[in-house]
Amino acid sequence: MEQAPAPALDEAWSVARTRAVVEALITDCVGAISMVEIGPAAKVRESAMRTVSGVAASYASAGQHVASKTISTLKKLTQAQLETMRLSEAEVRRANQVCYAAGKVWSAATGSGAPSEVAALRSKVEDKHLRLSRFTEANLERMLLGGQMFNALRKAINAAGGRTKLEVKSAASARRRCAEDFFEASPLPRQLGIRVSDLDVYIRSGFGEDKAGWQRVALGNAASGEANDELGARIQGAAEGEGGWQLPRIDIGNAVEAALEESALASDLDILQAAITIHSQGGRQAYRDRAEGYFRDLRARREAGDPWSFPGA
Repeated sequence: MEQAPAPALDEAWSVARTRAVVEALITDCVGAISMVEIGPAAKVRESAMRTVSGVAASYASAGQHVASKTISTLKKLTQAQLETMRLSEAEVRRANQVCYAAGKVWSAATGSGAPSEVAALRSKVEDKHLRLSRFTEANLERMLLGGQMFNALRKAINAAGGRTKLEVKSAASARRRCAEDFFEASPLPRQLGIRVSDLDVYIRSGFGEDKAGWQRVALGNAASGEANDELGARIQGAAEGEGGWQLPRIDIGNAVEAALEESALASDLDILQAAITIHSQGGRQAYRDRAEGYFRDLRARREAGDPWSFPGA
């Protein structure tokens, strides 16, 4: 079936898109959204930021998938799809339990008024969460050191005017000064392998990257008293499949399909924005603007006969 000429990117369609046109739209949406995450060169790699956990927050995924987002995507797949990734529905549920429990332990260890000793942390967290989290004693000790650093950093942030003041783009110099001053004043960043650039991100965006890193650690550990089930390695394998494009292709592709099901004749830009809302649980305006810019570039390439593609497209 031949498709009628496409309207302008911001104009609604008068007829339904053919399947080929939908596939091209999915590809360009995947490309545009992923380029916001990993840059216009679309080079897939783990996030470069260091965390207290010692591992990157995200896998080497084009969508910068962290463990919780990876599991959220995997939960939407069929058993047959999961089997191609050496996973089962039961194992994805188990991974979700591990991540949830790890988040509970991390919150207790790093929140305001967190304890300084492992024994005190154990008394503060439910036994089931400690057990399901798979954290070792050494993990908990290091996490508590991170909690001490984050609590000291919170005070430094407040003394500099608060995160709301420091997170805006125009406050980049003040934020950097705050990070540098803290790095010089506290021995903890050096002890934990945290750089000034990492502190800058923590000041701007909060400590969620550290939580994500610890969730990866939890998944990689063996359950207490059991042989390692390699659950973490297989979750990572799913996130990094197809050169890191497997889950973004599925996740963003499903978001585009859902947006089209809701409004089949919506403009290409409206579909992109709807996909961002689904994929990114909202998405800040700056994120949306950058995605739209990349999308326009990719559409121009396609019209010129040089369509962008990714492994599996």
